[in-house]
Amino acid sequence: MREEKVMTESVYLGLGSNLGDRLENIINGLKEIAKIAKVEAVSSVYESEPWGEKYQPKFLNAVALVEYEGPPKKLLFELKMIERKLGRQPSSSRWGPRELDIDILLFGEDVLESESLCIPHRYLCQRDFFLVPLLELNPDLVHPETMEPLESYLVRLPAQLRTIIGKVESRKWDTAVESFTRRSSKRK
Repeated sequence: MREEKVMTESVYLGLGSNLGDRLENIINGLKEIAKIAKVEAVSSVYESEPWGEKYQPKFLNAVALVEYEGPPKKLLFELKMIERKLGRQPSSSRWGPRELDIDILLFGEDVLESESLCIPHRYLCQRDFFLVPLLELNPDLVHPETMEPLESYLVRLPAQLRTIIGKVESRKWDTAVESFTRRSSKRK
Protein backbone atom coordinates (compact mmCIF):
# COMPACT_ATOMS: atom_id res chain seq x y z
CA MET A 1 0.00 0.00 0.00
CA ARG A 2 1.40 3.39 -1.05
CA GLU A 3 1.39 6.20 1.51
CA GLU A 4 0.18 9.58 0.32
CA LYS A 5 2.62 12.41 0.98
CA VAL A 6 1.17 15.01 3.32
CA MET A 7 2.03 18.57 2.37
CA THR A 8 2.48 21.47 4.74
CA GLU A 9 0.48 24.47 3.57
CA SER A 10 0.50 28.14 4.45
CA VAL A 11 -3.00 28.86 5.70
CA TYR A 12 -4.60 32.17 6.63
CA LEU A 13 -7.23 31.95 9.36
CA GLY A 14 -9.70 34.67 10.31
CA LEU A 15 -10.61 34.88 14.00
CA GLY A 16 -13.50 36.88 15.40
CA SER A 17 -15.36 37.30 18.69
CA ASN A 18 -18.19 39.50 19.93
CA LEU A 19 -19.25 37.84 23.19
CA GLY A 20 -17.54 37.83 26.58
CA ASP A 21 -13.91 38.92 26.78
CA ARG A 22 -13.45 39.23 23.03
CA LEU A 23 -9.68 39.71 23.10
CA GLU A 24 -9.15 36.80 25.51
CA ASN A 25 -11.36 34.58 23.33
CA ILE A 26 -9.18 35.25 20.28
CA ILE A 27 -5.96 34.75 22.26
CA ASN A 28 -7.29 31.44 23.61
CA GLY A 29 -8.26 30.46 20.07
CA LEU A 30 -4.69 31.13 18.93
CA LYS A 31 -3.34 29.03 21.81
CA GLU A 32 -5.50 26.12 20.67
CA ILE A 33 -4.57 26.62 17.02
CA ALA A 34 -0.89 26.48 18.05
CA LYS A 35 -1.52 22.89 19.22
CA ILE A 36 -2.51 21.77 15.70
CA ALA A 37 -0.48 24.12 13.48
CA LYS A 38 2.61 26.29 13.59
CA VAL A 39 1.63 29.94 14.09
CA GLU A 40 3.92 31.99 11.84
CA ALA A 41 2.43 35.48 12.13
CA VAL A 42 -0.59 37.26 13.58
CA SER A 43 -2.10 40.56 12.45
CA SER A 44 -3.17 43.44 14.60
CA VAL A 45 -6.61 43.12 16.11
CA TYR A 46 -9.42 45.27 14.69
CA GLU A 47 -12.80 46.25 16.06
CA SER A 48 -15.64 46.07 13.55
CA GLU A 49 -19.36 46.47 13.29
CA PRO A 50 -21.27 43.19 12.94
CA TRP A 51 -21.68 41.86 9.40
CA GLY A 52 -25.02 40.33 8.45
CA GLU A 53 -27.08 40.74 11.63
CA LYS A 54 -26.60 44.34 12.75
CA TYR A 55 -28.23 44.19 16.21
CA GLN A 56 -25.47 42.50 18.18
CA PRO A 57 -22.21 43.52 19.91
CA LYS A 58 -19.20 44.73 17.92
CA PHE A 59 -16.57 42.20 16.89
CA LEU A 60 -12.84 41.98 17.38
CA ASN A 61 -11.11 40.38 14.38
CA ALA A 62 -7.60 39.24 13.51
CA VAL A 63 -5.88 37.00 10.97
CA ALA A 64 -3.23 34.37 11.66
CA LEU A 65 -0.83 32.81 9.19
CA VAL A 66 -0.16 29.19 10.13
CA GLU A 67 1.68 26.22 8.64
CA TYR A 68 -0.65 23.23 8.65
CA GLU A 69 0.03 19.63 7.72
CA GLY A 70 -3.10 17.91 6.48
CA PRO A 71 -6.10 18.39 4.23
CA PRO A 72 -8.46 21.40 4.44
CA LYS A 73 -11.47 19.40 5.68
CA LYS A 74 -9.45 17.98 8.57
CA LEU A 75 -8.41 21.52 9.52
CA LEU A 76 -12.03 22.67 9.35
CA PHE A 77 -13.05 19.85 11.71
CA GLU A 78 -10.26 20.75 14.16
CA LEU A 79 -11.19 24.45 14.08
CA LYS A 80 -14.86 23.66 14.78
CA MET A 81 -13.74 21.58 17.78
CA ILE A 82 -11.69 24.54 19.06
CA GLU A 83 -14.70 26.86 18.69
CA ARG A 84 -16.87 24.47 20.71
CA LYS A 85 -14.17 23.94 23.35
CA LEU A 86 -13.97 27.71 23.84
CA GLY A 87 -17.72 28.17 24.28
CA ARG A 88 -19.26 28.63 20.85
CA GLN A 89 -22.83 27.40 20.92
CA PRO A 90 -24.55 26.00 17.86
CA SER A 91 -26.80 28.78 16.62
CA SER A 92 -29.71 28.94 14.26
CA SER A 93 -28.40 32.33 13.14
CA ARG A 94 -25.63 32.15 10.55
CA TRP A 95 -24.17 35.55 11.40
CA GLY A 96 -25.25 35.82 15.03
CA PRO A 97 -23.13 36.60 18.10
CA ARG A 98 -20.39 34.18 19.05
CA GLU A 99 -17.60 33.68 21.56
CA LEU A 100 -15.23 32.63 18.81
CA ASP A 101 -15.43 32.17 15.07
CA ILE A 102 -12.48 30.76 13.12
CA ASP A 103 -12.63 30.79 9.32
CA ILE A 104 -10.24 29.32 6.77
CA LEU A 105 -9.60 32.28 4.46
CA LEU A 106 -6.86 30.85 2.23
CA PHE A 107 -5.30 27.38 2.18
CA GLY A 108 -2.12 27.61 0.14
CA GLU A 109 -3.24 28.18 -3.43
CA ASP A 110 -6.10 25.69 -3.13
CA VAL A 111 -9.54 26.35 -4.56
CA LEU A 112 -12.26 24.15 -3.10
CA GLU A 113 -16.02 24.35 -3.06
CA SER A 114 -18.14 21.85 -1.20
CA GLU A 115 -21.24 22.00 0.95
CA SER A 116 -19.16 22.30 4.13
CA LEU A 117 -16.14 24.30 2.97
CA CYS A 118 -15.32 26.97 0.42
CA ILE A 119 -11.68 28.02 -0.16
CA PRO A 120 -10.95 30.84 -0.58
CA HIS A 121 -13.59 31.88 1.93
CA ARG A 122 -16.85 32.66 0.15
CA TYR A 123 -16.97 36.26 1.48
CA LEU A 124 -13.23 36.96 1.52
CA CYS A 125 -13.42 39.82 -0.98
CA GLN A 126 -16.49 41.42 0.63
CA ARG A 127 -15.23 41.80 4.19
CA ASP A 128 -12.71 44.44 5.15
CA PHE A 129 -12.18 42.70 8.50
CA PHE A 130 -10.65 39.82 6.48
CA LEU A 131 -8.85 41.88 3.83
CA VAL A 132 -7.20 44.53 6.03
CA PRO A 133 -5.47 42.10 8.45
CA LEU A 134 -4.62 39.70 5.58
CA LEU A 135 -2.90 42.49 3.68
CA GLU A 136 -1.15 43.62 6.87
CA LEU A 137 0.48 40.18 7.00
CA ASN A 138 1.17 39.94 3.27
CA PRO A 139 0.43 42.94 1.01
CA ASP A 140 1.21 40.86 -2.10
CA LEU A 141 -1.50 38.23 -1.65
CA VAL A 142 -3.55 37.35 -4.71
CA HIS A 143 -6.90 35.61 -5.02
CA PRO A 144 -6.10 32.01 -6.06
CA GLU A 145 -8.98 31.84 -8.57
CA THR A 146 -8.77 35.25 -10.24
CA MET A 147 -5.05 35.88 -9.61
CA GLU A 148 -6.07 39.46 -8.84
CA PRO A 149 -4.28 41.19 -5.93
CA LEU A 150 -6.41 41.21 -2.77
CA GLU A 151 -5.50 44.88 -2.40
CA SER A 152 -7.64 45.64 -5.46
CA TYR A 153 -10.68 44.04 -3.82
CA LEU A 154 -10.18 46.22 -0.76
CA VAL A 155 -9.85 49.37 -2.86
CA ARG A 156 -13.11 48.58 -4.67
CA LEU A 157 -15.04 47.60 -1.51
CA PRO A 158 -18.11 49.86 -1.25
CA ALA A 159 -18.53 52.01 1.86
CA GLN A 160 -21.66 50.11 2.96
CA LEU A 161 -19.58 46.90 3.26
CA ARG A 162 -16.78 48.52 5.28
CA THR A 163 -17.23 47.58 8.92
CA ILE A 164 -13.83 48.21 10.55
CA ILE A 165 -14.01 50.88 13.24
CA GLY A 166 -10.29 50.84 13.98
CA LYS A 167 -7.21 49.01 15.17
CA VAL A 168 -7.23 47.99 18.83
CA GLU A 169 -4.10 48.89 20.77
CA SER A 170 -3.48 46.40 23.57
CA ARG A 171 -0.36 45.39 25.48
CA LYS A 172 -2.08 42.07 26.23
CA TRP A 173 -2.49 41.43 22.48
CA ASP A 174 1.08 42.48 21.67
CA THR A 175 2.46 40.17 24.38
CA ALA A 176 0.36 37.23 23.18
CA VAL A 177 1.37 37.74 19.53
CA GLU A 178 5.02 38.05 20.51
CA SER A 179 4.83 34.76 22.44
CA PHE A 180 3.35 32.95 19.40
CA THR A 181 5.90 34.27 16.93
CA ARG A 182 8.78 33.63 19.37
CA ARG A 183 7.63 30.02 19.83
CA SER A 184 7.33 29.63 16.08
CA SER A 185 10.85 30.95 15.37
CA LYS A 186 12.32 28.53 17.94
CA ARG A 187 10.81 25.58 16.02
CA LYS A 188 12.51 26.47 12.71
